[in-house]
Amino acid sequence: MRTRYNYLGATTIEVVIDGESVEVNMLPPEPVPTPNPAYTPAPDPALVAAPLEMCAAAPAPTPRQRTSKGVIRAVWTAVFSFGGEALVYGLNNLTALNLPPGVGLAVGAVGYGTKAAIFPNTKL
Repeated sequence: MRTRYNYLGATTIEVVIDGESVEVNMLPPEPVPTPNPAYTPAPDPALVAAPLEMCAAAPAPTPRQRTSKGVIRAVWTAVFSFGGEALVYGLNNLTALNLPPGVGLAVGAVGYGTKAAIFPNTKL
């Protein structure tokens, strides 16, 4: 059996087990290829920095806009949470499912995530 271990990145230690004999060899580091200085790859257009005008195009939201967005999210969270709990309450009373507590919140969270995925840019 022949096994090689890299030690400190450059040195390679080789262990050879043949029957009852064990041989340990320290191999010289493999040469690293030198890069060609004449070759310069073209930069990837996706990684090129955008002009400053494009980065600063959108103004920061005002406190009123931030407050309205927070209130809208809080209302939607409450609506979907209560809706999920109402659905689970109805299922528990009309059927013999007896779902554990917290399933209604999970149902509401899935509903809210679905609403946000379908309508990502709506104000309400």
